[in-house]
Order: sequence, then structure tokens, then C-alpha cells
Amino acid sequence: MLAEEYANLEVSNIGKELLVYEGVFNDELYADYSIGVGKIQSRKEREERNLTDSSLTYGEVLFEPFAMLLNKVREFGGIGEVSKKGEDEMKKDDELEEEEEEEEEDQRMGRDPLKFVDIGTGTGRPVFIAALSQPFTEVVGIEILDGLFHICDQVCIIC
Repeated sequence: MLAEEYANLEVSNIGKELLVYEGVFNDELYADYSIGVGKIQSRKEREERNLTDSSLTYGEVLFEPFAMLLNKVREFGGIGEVSKKGEDEMKKDDELEEEEEEEEEDQRMGRDPLKFVDIGTGTGRPVFIAALSQPFTEVVGIEILDGLFHICDQVCIIC
């Protein structure tokens, strides 16, 4: 699997390693799914389902600019520790202990105990870029158009 093959590369900085990931992203993950494929699928399904809301307008990201944006956000502290006040009070002691152990493991491995969520992920490009360019512990994409979700699912199979 690609995810295992590239898991040990250091990607905390934009540099040579990121170029490797960009190659994997373009040449392996999305080789069969150009940006145009997602755009056509989105338009087709929106017309079939009579979905006219402008919030469903299709857009895509390119690997390098989006990875660099995530890196800049990280540099300026936008990706880091998040206050969980109140959340901990609702959890049981054993849940908290298990979560603390997971966070300690994440810190030992150099991963932020943070989740990346993309609402309206389309074919999943932002999710895969986040996974490849930043040490998130979990990345999630949410999509309501079945055709776009199917493309993203096919890319997941490649991983």
C-alpha cells in the first residue's frame, strides 16, 4: 500500500520530500482522475438531482499551493494544540487515560493529535494533500454527491 510505503518520510517542511509526495499524488493516486473528471461528474450529478445551490459549485486544489498553505498555517500556529476545556469533563476516566496514551504516542511519533476535516471534499484531493503534507493523526472528507464520493473511494483503494 502507498500509505505504508511513504509513511516514514519526513514531511514537516516543504522541500524534497514534498516533491516525492506530489509525484505520488499526481502520478499514482490521481492518474485516472484529472480535475476535469471531478468537474464533469459534479455538474452532471447536480443537474440530475436539480441541485442549484451555489455552495455546491465545484472547485479543486493543486498539490503544491495547498500543501504550502497548510505549512504556512502550521508555522503561524493555526495547526497545533486546541483547547478541549469541557470536553474532558464529559469523558470517563478510562476514556481520558486511553486518549492521553494515544496523544503521547502521537507526540513520540511527531504527529499532532489533530484531525483535518474537509466538508465538500469533492474527489478528496484536499484530504490526501493534508495526509501527505502534514502529520495529522486523522483526515476526513465529507461529500454529498455520490459520483464524487465514488471517485474519492477509488483513490482510497489505491492507498
